[in-house]
Amino acid sequence: DGQLQLFETNGTGTWTYPLEQFVRVNSKKCPYIALRRMRWKDDAFRDAALEKIEEFVREVWGRGYETNYLDLESAILGRKPDPHTLVDKSHEHLSSIFCSELIAEAYQRAGLLPEDTLNSDQCMPSSFSTRRGVIDRFLADASIGGGVMASLEDEVLIKWPGQSLDDIFRHGPEQQS
Repeated sequence: DGQLQLFETNGTGTWTYPLEQFVRVNSKKCPYIALRRMRWKDDAFRDAALEKIEEFVREVWGRGYETNYLDLESAILGRKPDPHTLVDKSHEHLSSIFCSELIAEAYQRAGLLPEDTLNSDQCMPSSFSTRRGVIDRFLADASIGGGVMASLEDEVLIKWPGQSLDDIFRHGPEQQS
């Protein structure tokens, strides 16, 4: 319907819903949102990647949140993702999924992140931060040969209530102090 959607997994399952709705309902409980905007090399690649992400959304719609503490512990304590080391994907599964795994897998399905050197269940929320730079390194490494297809801008912290979402996505978020 053209609205900006939030794609997340939580205790009730894996869903998308309008970001405006999330902000309205959760602004007291969650007054800050960290935002990193994707920059695309070209429109054709962006459109193809977004179509693959939409297919992935339909595939995992309603799927449960990861409750196997061993899987979560493995993500926290396991081998840190390295774009130059092949990984064993035989233990990776999507029967249940946790938050950062969901986004890493969506990026893999879109062709933004490699499948052979990254298990989506290795990614923690901090993997997506500029400070850690994990996803940034993988985005750059995945693009070798064809040039950088997409990159993430530095994150900005948005405080709610604040700017309207229309203003943020039309003009960019104002940095919050």
